[in-house]
Amino acid sequence: MLNRNGVADLGWALLSESPQYSRMTARLLLLIYKPGVRPRQNIVEGVAHRLAVAGRWSQIPGTVELGERVAGRTTKLLLTWKTRACMLNSDLPRARDYLNAMTRGGLPPDDITHVAIVAAYHAVGKKDDVEAHSKRFADTILLPLLNTFVAHPRPHAQDEQRAGSEDGQHIPALPLQPWYPPAPAHPHMHHLRYLPTALPPSIGHINSILASLMRRRRSAYQKCGLAELQRPDEKTNLVSTEGLPHLALEEPPLREFDAVPYDPSAGLANPQHRPLVELLALILNHNVRSNTSTFALRLWRDAVTRLDMDGARTTFKEMTERGIRSNSRHFTILMDAWAT
Repeated sequence: MLNRNGVADLGWALLSESPQYSRMTARLLLLIYKPGVRPRQNIVEGVAHRLAVAGRWSQIPGTVELGERVAGRTTKLLLTWKTRACMLNSDLPRARDYLNAMTRGGLPPDDITHVAIVAAYHAVGKKDDVEAHSKRFADTILLPLLNTFVAHPRPHAQDEQRAGSEDGQHIPALPLQPWYPPAPAHPHMHHLRYLPTALPPSIGHINSILASLMRRRRSAYQKCGLAELQRPDEKTNLVSTEGLPHLALEEPPLREFDAVPYDPSAGLANPQHRPLVELLALILNHNVRSNTSTFALRLWRDAVTRLDMDGARTTFKEMTERGIRSNSRHFTILMDAWAT
């Protein structure tokens, strides 16, 4: 019990077990304090780190206070762990007191603590310099992770098998992924799972992914020899989904055969799919003219699909000159195009 290294090993071993053993770690620190052996601060830091990794933030403040009691002093790292624990435990007044005390003592919070402050700044109090510092630090973390993800794709099936991974459906599917890439206009939309929860994808993002998948599904069936095995109703459903109305204005403008430009039928000639032919005929027979929705589709084709901002400006100007009031959808399409 008088061996400090043995105490650290025993404390970490107890901490890695169930929660009741983590309480025995505190008793162990008190027990070695009674014979007069002061444990090193790295023992308490290791205990706090293990608690943080295990998600037991409620036990960190007591552990830091216990370490300060038995060791007679504390460290900046322990105070930082304690401050973060108070924030995650929703004890924001106490966290604010610790931050002020650390700043007065010449121990300013580190970069990771700045990020935690911004996560709770609506209650602690907004501060522009703290928010700007945390955003810069978040960018320094995010950009290397993105570069690493792009430079090092997922391993091949052979590598997973050599590593002892169980054979599942995802392994034979990996070699097929390069044959069916996403649409060129939206190459990064398939990584929506990496977006933060505070930034949900829009309906336009989902439609872009669905359109890309539908355009490639038939070719995938034919290349893999599955088209001959489909039932007649499956083939009908597959063909019908390729001519959805929201994909009509994504066709390239071959010629303006309509006398009035910027109408729904303008720029569409010789469609290839039967559902699109029927849709275009229905528009022409009913003499449908452009409204708010059709101009939104035209803006989407010019700004997002074709990345033609000059054409999008002309379309937007034509819409306003016709007396059609722009809404949030039109501005959202333009902002998506500028962001791209």
